[in-house]
Amino acid sequence: MNVVEDPLEATILRVFLIKISKKMNLNKQKN
Repeated sequence: MNVVEDPLEATILRVFLIKISKKMNLNKQKN
């Protein structure tokens, strides 16, 4: 994997990871 040096790309990746973690937290709360 290449290291992400583009700030915009890094921000998109970070937002994507945050959305996934939020979905996982919602699933845990439902269970």
